[in-house]
Amino acid sequence: MNALRLVLCVALAGALWAGCQEEAPDEAVQLQEEIAALEASFGESPTDSTALALAEKCQVLASMVPDSLASELQHKAAEALFYARRYRSAADVLRQVLRDYPDAPNALQNALLLATIYQTYLKDTLQASALEQCIARAFAGTPKGDSLARVTEGQPTVPERLKALGNDLYDLKNQKLNYRNAAAFVEISELYASLLPGDSLSPVLLIRAAEVARVMKQFDKAIELYQRVLEQYPDHPDAADAMFMIAFTWDSDLARYDSARVWYERFLKTYPDNDFADDARFLLDNLGKSEEELLKSLEKKTE
Repeated sequence: MNALRLVLCVALAGALWAGCQEEAPDEAVQLQEEIAALEASFGESPTDSTALALAEKCQVLASMVPDSLASELQHKAAEALFYARRYRSAADVLRQVLRDYPDAPNALQNALLLATIYQTYLKDTLQASALEQCIARAFAGTPKGDSLARVTEGQPTVPERLKALGNDLYDLKNQKLNYRNAAAFVEISELYASLLPGDSLSPVLLIRAAEVARVMKQFDKAIELYQRVLEQYPDHPDAADAMFMIAFTWDSDLARYDSARVWYERFLKTYPDNDFADDARFLLDNLGKSEEELLKSLEKKTE
């Protein structure tokens, strides 16, 4: 990506700025000015340090503006990181923007840049191919979507790829988790749900990805994925399980008992007759107890 293109991509249209500047807080106005100064500096002498500073400012400002503009800013941040050869960081930003702004006008642009990073710079052909298949379905009827549909025709489908990864999550020879396959399972599941949120498989994949993240001991990621199910699919049959697992992860895995209490209570209020309700009540009554203390509580309960 040449410097001129990056500057043109990062520069925000005057009309967009004018649309939000009247009510913008002082901090947002200051950030706009800092971004403009960084753009000018980058145009004169493009460096990695300037690109990284530009990416950081764009991401901060993205949290202060409407979604349509935030998506543009996040994309520009990803392009700046791309210029600085921070390919994994750029991919992380693009996955986030696809998740948070699935209906943004530049969603296709975000997805295509992410596919390029996977294929060309991270050398991850599995993720690149799976993402291209998702793009083909999400943007069917568009020239790029139809083109990718032809390119990926005959390849294993995304569900087939995920099934294969799921069957190979554990390295039997070395008796340990295959972290590469586990990470790919989580990332592909997330991307599928981001690009195809209306697909019936999406909430199921998010639940499975959360379970894999827990096995990887990525507990914050697991909670994030369970919460995503609750936010996007509150009426799904697995929503209750997702809420219980949020409480259980705070409790059992992270020992954050205040957070666990909040979620157990929320679960019991929302799903008082769920199969896990008795478990939730028992765990709520015994928060913070050791395994030995829990066993004693169980013994008393069965007496």
